[in-house]
Amino acid sequence: MQMHDIALIVTAITLIGFALKLLYTMKAFKILILWSVLLMATEIRVALMHYEIKYYVLTILPFYFFALIYMMVKLHIKINETRKQIDEDEEEKNKCLEE
Repeated sequence: MQMHDIALIVTAITLIGFALKLLYTMKAFKILILWSVLLMATEIRVALMHYEIKYYVLTILPFYFFALIYMMVKLHIKINETRKQIDEDEEEKNKCLEE
C-alpha cells in the first residue's frame, strides 16, 4: 500500500465521519440510517469489483455533499422559522406598547 493510498483512505474516513456528525447533530436519525446503509452498500460494491482505492473516496463524495446540502436546507428552514417568530414577537410587543 502506497502513501497516496493511505492518504485517500484517511480522507474517506474523515469525510464519512464529518458527514455522520452533521446528520447526527441535525437529529435526522432516519436520514442517518438510510445514508449509512446506502454508503455501506456502495463501499461493498466498490470492494467486490476490486476498484482502485481512489474510487472509495469518489463514492463517498456524493454522500458527503448530500449531508451538507441536507444540513443547509434544515438550517435554512429553522432560521426562517426563528425570524418569523421574532417578527411575531415584535409585533405583539408593539401592540402592547401602543395600548
